[in-house]
Amino acid sequence: MKKAVLIAVPIDFQRELAIFEETVPVSPPLGILAIGSYLSAHSMAVELIDVQMDFGFSLSDEGQRAVLRRVVDHLTAEAGEIAWIGISQPATSGTGVAIANLVHVALPDLPIVLGGYFAT
Repeated sequence: MKKAVLIAVPIDFQRELAIFEETVPVSPPLGILAIGSYLSAHSMAVELIDVQMDFGFSLSDEGQRAVLRRVVDHLTAEAGEIAWIGISQPATSGTGVAIANLVHVALPDLPIVLGGYFAT
């Protein structure tokens, strides 16, 4: 059975350093936890990726590109096991769109669903 991969993207600290000074950089990705729990309860295999915890975060554009590249490399290595990818991001972040673009280039036939930070 193929799995759904749910991704919580990192905050764009490199775009607005003030966010880093005002925010706790690590918080649980409740949106993907809620959706992942529902899918799992209905017999869907799920992988949860909290990019900041699993792959790191960066305060520079170059570091951010390296983090996103690691995410895409991980997904590419598991491509045969993935049914679709869900990306959860805050409205102020462009990181989810950047991940979606990179995944689409690497795995053009894989469905990608973009959503907000809160599960609905």
